[in-house]
Amino acid sequence: ALAVPALLKAVEAVYLGLAPSLDGLPMVFFVVQFLLVGFVLVLPCVLMGGTLPILARWLVSREEEIGTGVGTLYAVNTLGAAIGTGSATYFLLPRVGVREGELVAVAVNLLAGLTALAMARARRSAAVPSAPTAPAETPEAAPVPMGLVLAATALSGFACMVDEVAWARLVSLVFGSSVYSFGLMLLQFLVGMAIG
Repeated sequence: ALAVPALLKAVEAVYLGLAPSLDGLPMVFFVVQFLLVGFVLVLPCVLMGGTLPILARWLVSREEEIGTGVGTLYAVNTLGAAIGTGSATYFLLPRVGVREGELVAVAVNLLAGLTALAMARARRSAAVPSAPTAPAETPEAAPVPMGLVLAATALSGFACMVDEVAWARLVSLVFGSSVYSFGLMLLQFLVGMAIG
């Protein structure tokens, strides 16, 4: 979070240096923009996306808890993202500004990281080896082909992104193209996902 503003400044310098030479090449211009923005966003996005699987692995220890445990964890995580979106859009940005809002995000990231480390330390110190127990008998479910699961997951992600882009366009028609209309759409999208 601290590095992103500096990285954006560096990318801006590269972008402004390359832009005149790409004037008549719209596809190359698009690819360059995509790569520059991707360079800045890929690491933070991977780190944010990696937290949920790590938490799920840490919190859900038995196979029969996966559905409820991961579903609850995902809902709480997404609800937190909705609260962050609403707070940033309607409180931090208008009242304290972009740079100070970024510093609040850094502080929240540090707090979350320190909390996770404290929880891990507490769990390690409280861990007592227990005698192995026989797994509970559960009826066998018909196996679902992994290709079908992956295809359904990809289709769901595709539908989510199409919905998000379409809703952003629709909201901007009513409220205009601004950070507030995008924030409103994203807030509603995240709340809907958390409820789902």
